[in-house]
Parts: sequence; C-alpha cells; structure tokens
Amino acid sequence: MTNIELLAPAGNIDALKAAINNGANAVYLGLNNFNARMKADNFTIDNIRSVVEFAHLFNVKVYLTINTILKDEEITDFLYMIDKCVEAKVDAYIVQDFGAAYLLKNRYKGICLHASTQMGIHNLLGAKVAEDFGFKRVILSRETTLKDIKSIKENTNLEIEFFVQGALCVSFSGNCYMSSFLSKESGNRGRCKQYCRQKYIVSDGEKTLDKGYYLSAKDLSLANELRALVNAGVMSFKIEGRMRREGYVALAVKTYRKLIDENYRRINEEEQKDLRVAFSRGEFNNYAYLNGNNGNIINEKNQNHLGVKIGKLLHIMPFKNDLYELEIYSSHELSSGDGLKFIDGNKEISSLGVGNVIKKRSNVYTIFTKQKISKINLDVYLTLDKKREDECLNFSKKLPVDIKIKALEEEKLQMFLECNGVNVDYTSNFICKKAINQVTSQDEIIRQVSKLNDTEFAPNSFEISLDKVFIPKSILNDLRRAGFKLLKECLINDFEKEYNVEILLDKLDHSYEFINYGDALIINEEIDLNLLDKSYQGLIIYAPNNYYPQLHNKIEYLLNYFTKAKIALNLPLIATISDLNILETIIKKLKNVILVANNIYGLAFCKCYDVIANSSLNINNSYAIKLMKELGVKAVVSSIESNKEFLLKHPDLYYYSFGYNTLMNYVHCPFKSVYKKECKNCAYHDSLSFKDEFNNSTYSIRRIKIERCYFELLNSNAINVYKKINNPGIIDLRNVKKITTLLEMLENQRSCNVEDKETTGLFLKFID
Repeated sequence: MTNIELLAPAGNIDALKAAINNGANAVYLGLNNFNARMKADNFTIDNIRSVVEFAHLFNVKVYLTINTILKDEEITDFLYMIDKCVEAKVDAYIVQDFGAAYLLKNRYKGICLHASTQMGIHNLLGAKVAEDFGFKRVILSRETTLKDIKSIKENTNLEIEFFVQGALCVSFSGNCYMSSFLSKESGNRGRCKQYCRQKYIVSDGEKTLDKGYYLSAKDLSLANELRALVNAGVMSFKIEGRMRREGYVALAVKTYRKLIDENYRRINEEEQKDLRVAFSRGEFNNYAYLNGNNGNIINEKNQNHLGVKIGKLLHIMPFKNDLYELEIYSSHELSSGDGLKFIDGNKEISSLGVGNVIKKRSNVYTIFTKQKISKINLDVYLTLDKKREDECLNFSKKLPVDIKIKALEEEKLQMFLECNGVNVDYTSNFICKKAINQVTSQDEIIRQVSKLNDTEFAPNSFEISLDKVFIPKSILNDLRRAGFKLLKECLINDFEKEYNVEILLDKLDHSYEFINYGDALIINEEIDLNLLDKSYQGLIIYAPNNYYPQLHNKIEYLLNYFTKAKIALNLPLIATISDLNILETIIKKLKNVILVANNIYGLAFCKCYDVIANSSLNINNSYAIKLMKELGVKAVVSSIESNKEFLLKHPDLYYYSFGYNTLMNYVHCPFKSVYKKECKNCAYHDSLSFKDEFNNSTYSIRRIKIERCYFELLNSNAINVYKKINNPGIIDLRNVKKITTLLEMLENQRSCNVEDKETTGLFLKFID
C-alpha cells in the first residue's frame, strides 16, 4: 500500500504547481493538440521541457494526454509533437486511438503507454488485449466494478488507474456522439459541447412526466472507497479536472493526500466540505458503479456548481449608489473573495462574489451587492472559500537541503549540497584570503546562502568550516546561485537516469486487406424474419436486446434460415465479469458464426473466431486500421464520425449507412432515475424518451439485458447514406418505423427517403 500514486490534473501551469505543492505524485496534462480537453489552457511544445523539469525536480511524473481520435492528415503533426515530448522526457502517454497506440509502440523504443479511460477497458478480456499489445497501465472506465478490478489485478501485470474525484460523464467511459451530431464538435476530439448538461423533457409515450437534467450525472467522490480500491488492485488514484481552476486542484489534491497518508481513513466533515466547495453539482456520487448498476447517478435538479449550504438570506435593504445591503445568517465565517449562490428550492436566483463584509453578531453578516434580489429566506450556498483556497495555493513546496561550506585560507571556496540522496560538490574560482580588516562571519555566510526564496529549495542544516578570511557578498551570492543551479540539474538528471526512449523509424507501413462479406443487416428479436429475404447473401448481424445462456439456439435458427448469408453475433459494448460468463457460454456453443466487437474486450476473441471491429472502436485513420489487421480482425466498420472522404480512401471499410445510431451508452438505469423504483419493481417500458426543447429532437431508449441491464440513447433522426458510396454498408433495421419501405430500398439497391426524419449524419461533414 506504500506505492499508491496520487494523480492530479494540470490544465495550466498554475494548476500544475498547485498539484505538486499539495502532494501529487504525478500530473497529467495536454498540449495544444490531440487531447480530450482542448478548451483548457494546456501547454506547448516550446514549454513542455521546462514543465517536465519542474515536475521531475520534485519526483513528480508527467503523463501526456493524447487521448483523441486521429485523422490521417494529422499524423505528421502528431509525430512531430511526440518527438518533442520524447526529447522533453515525458514519462508516459495516455492513448485512446488505436492508430496512435500503433504509431507510438512501433516508432518509439521504450515508450510507456497508458490506455485511456476512453478506450472503455472495464473487464479482464479488454485489459489482456491492452497488455498483450504493450500497454503498461490501464485507466479503467469509471463504470468498472470492484470484482472486475480484482480480476484484472489477479490475472495481469498491468498497473491500474482509477478516477476517484471529479465530473462523471453520463455516457459509458466518455464515449458520446451527441456533440458530434448536433454541432460537429466531437467529444472524441476534445471539443464536447456538453449537451448532457441541459434540461430535457421526459415523456412516457404521449404523457409528459418531468423536465430536468436527466442526462447530467452527479460528480464523483470515492474518498471513502480508497481502501476497497487499493485492496482490489488500484495503484493510482486519479482526480478529474483539467478544466477546473487551480484552487480546485489544490483542495482536491490536499484532501486526498491526507486520506492516503493516513491509511485510507474515512473523510471527515470539513474535508467533505472542501471538496464540495471546490466543485460539486450538489451531493456527490460516493460509490460510482463499484458494486453494480447504481441508480443514484443522475442529479435532475441541478447541473451547475452548487457548493455547500451555509445559511439563509435574512434581509435585503437599499444602501446607496445602486447598492443593496444583504444580511445573511451563515455557519461559515464570510470573507472578502468568497463566492455565494442564492437558491429558492432548486432554482438559482443569484450568484455573486463577496466584497466588503461586516460581522454584525454571531453567525450574522452584512455584505453589499449591485444585484437586485427581491426575495428573502433564500438558501445561501458557499461556492468559493477564498481563505481556504489561498491557504492551499500560497503554500510552496520546498526541497530541504543540507549545506556545507568550506572557506579555508588560500583554498578555493567550496559548497557541498545534499538533497534527496543527491550530493553536489561545487568549487568556486574564488581563493579565500586572510582578512586584513573585516572578517567574514559564519552568520554572514548563512545569511547570504539562505537567500533561496526564489528557488525550489530551503536550508535544512548548515555545517561551515571557516578560517579568518574575507569573502565579498557578491562571491557568496554567486556561490549560492551556481551551487543550487548544479543541484537542480543533478536532481532532475537523477530522476531521469532510467529514461530511455528513442525514435526507431521515420515511416511505418499501413497497408492492409480485409474481407468484404457484403452489405450487413442488423436485426434483433423484434424483427419479423418473414419480412426478410431468406436467400440474402450478405451479412446478418444479430444484436439481441436480451443475452441469455441459451441464445445459441436462436443463432443456430438464423444459420438455418439464412442459408446463403454469413451470421454474426453482436457483442454488447459493456460486459462485467458476470456478463462475460453468460457471453462465453453462448459463444462456446457457436459454429460458423462471426463476432462483432464493440469494445476492446471483443478483440480478445480474434484468436479463435472471425471478428469484425465495429464503429464504436472509432477507427478513423490508416494506422488504426493496420493495428486491427495485425490483431486478426477480419473486417472493420469505420467510426460513426468518419466522413465520405475517409471512406473513399479506404474502400474495404464498412460504414453505418442506415439506421438510428447510438449516441450514448448507459450503465445506470434511466428508469430508476425517472420513476424512483428499484429493480425488484422494474419500471422498464419501451416508450420512455427525452426531448431536447431547443432543437425539438426526441431521443428514445433501448435496453440491453445480460446479467445486468444497459441502455442506449438513440439518435432522433435516422442516418440514411445508403448507396452514396460503394463501401459495404451497415443497414440497421432496429427501431425503423417504415421497415417495408426500407426493405424495398434494399431490394432495389438504390437510395431513397425512408423515415420521416433523416440525416446524413457526419458523412459529408468534417468534425472538429
């Protein structure tokens, strides 16, 4: 338990320093391109070496986030950036894109790869695929259970990293396509518009049930689960928040540092307050999905930073010059610079920063504002504790140094420094001469050498060998500067002494060849097979809503029904250890059946089965395609975010040409959130929907049941780009209202309008 890493976000240099000063063992950050937080300040090629040096000086590692999906035309710039980061001695690279992983592994000898949480690794099969490829660490999806964490730890040599604090994406492992389809700004490209954080109208058929933030997840805080996570095998606790201010980073890191150092004790009330004031959308989600399908994920009443309730607004009085005097009862001692929100029930009335404060009596304060608030008895929430943040931010970590000075007559002035086991011997060119008038005292030497406030060091002890000599102050200052500069260089070199990454190749081959099974029809148990042509000669992908141990009987029936077609079983995107037991029971009984992988775990079956890599693996560049080929994949469906230009360049790739594609995948149960019922009183039905009042789109829900239930939020418009290009197409028959018209279109092999609302998706668009 002694080697647990506390990993902090760094969206800018101030946040990085706040993380290091308050006890982080490692930081993760992005440069101006190819990272999933493109709206953060981020860092640059020009300053990354100085940033890495600063972190390494304090024995803190730096992990670079390159966790976006790459395009072919970006590869040159991507590799140039990585070359510079290798020169800067970045410790590890956090990767989502399979093509990026392929390039890094094959181009850079000795490089350390971490599998991003956006890879969606959440079970042993997925972890083993990552390990076999060469990843050293997996950042598990936030939806991973404790049982699956233990299984990964016991059966691999991988390091396990897990999020413990911060924002929680409602869609599985952050893989969401809503922003792409509504604005062309992709979450997989670091530009998510967070449409999940707006209100939606919830309907049950024609009946409106509610309006609220039903796609907005609570923030995560696993402060009381640290011991359980360590026992399961987690070795790195990760704090989310590269878009957050440095005060948030400081408070979160300081809190978790204490909990880790004090043997994973439970968090106390004051520490909980610190985390909530730093940033929280109301109550935290304190368990994630560690013990199953948690229904307590959504906060439908609020999606903004709420902080902590501290009191009531007692009185409002006009003051002068358009100012109002507010009298507040507060359990928190208000200070200038604090942030407050005034809430009426669940509605935010006002938000303001505190200026002048007058304490009138115990727990009663007067503040002044230009904001006109017309109602008293509002709840008052603290959203910024200025004193507490300043306390964390003003602390500057210093490295203790043992200092020895030798100033002996007729010898060169010497300084010996020891810090963290590193010893430095610096000899000045100044020769000490016997003092004629003024003798330099020991106190004077200590005073001059101790002037280290503008450095990362602080004196720990002094030992001075001194004859009766005179040393000018300027010489002592030069000695201090030169000696500590050398110490800094030696400390950094000592930390980096085992760093050994080198560039192997300038260019990598990305040629490939796949099987074309013909156009593919996706069906489920709701499709009437009598409507389909028994002599269909393409690919039939069976994507059931319910996976049960005897499902192989249904698939055998399909094999006998479609005698000229190839039959494939769609593997669900999410599968816990219990779900995998069911899936493997089904798969072991199958013959002559292809498997469709929607998650990295599905690629584990390439050793024994023909496997198709589906669109949710986000294959969108030549090197990702090449890796799929090397892993043994027989065919690839391009990312749902791929466009016509990419597909024409790769004519062997399948593409999603018709259907209601999935925008989000849920591990939580939206029916629990809406109806407030538990599984034993299951409220599931097929007419629940969420309506976006801004673009008038209505999104329906599909349930996928294995041992547990999972849910898909479907696009409100049907994608229809059938026969727009000659690539083999995926035609999704599920949820299609006018299936007869669709079948006529397929029979005629030509494009036509089928559904009432259709879109070309991203087929003709370039996503950002």
